[in-house]
Amino acid sequence: MNILMALSQLEVTGAEVYATTVGDELSRRGHQLFYVSDTLTKPHQGQFFRLRFNKRSVPRRFWHVAYLVYLIKKHQIQLVHAHSRASSWSCYVACKLTGTAMITSVHGRQPVHGSRKKFHALGDKALAVCEAVREQLITALG
Repeated sequence: MNILMALSQLEVTGAEVYATTVGDELSRRGHQLFYVSDTLTKPHQGQFFRLRFNKRSVPRRFWHVAYLVYLIKKHQIQLVHAHSRASSWSCYVACKLTGTAMITSVHGRQPVHGSRKKFHALGDKALAVCEAVREQLITALG
């Protein structure tokens, strides 16, 4: 399976350590891994593409979606796994446009506001890293 890991960070985070650890295990099991992020400093197996998810203006978000659609098509991505709110929004739209499956690992509590409840952009499934985050996702975001 061709899998794209999407992150947004400017320094090493727990999400990056988690994504590269999971990604390396998936590579060991025979899957093809690709990464897209602002930075990626941890050693990893798989090709890395730089995308400045931390730049969140509306024109930049359109660029993010277009670039993700390009990567998904070029590398025949079958699953996108997002690891941050910034990357999950753009990945969600790109996956809807391409018909690609998407999951999101939620690494912390999420902000709660009306637009987030209507457009959570978590993909087909959300994986909470702990019970407290899981409960918050269920009770606050539905």
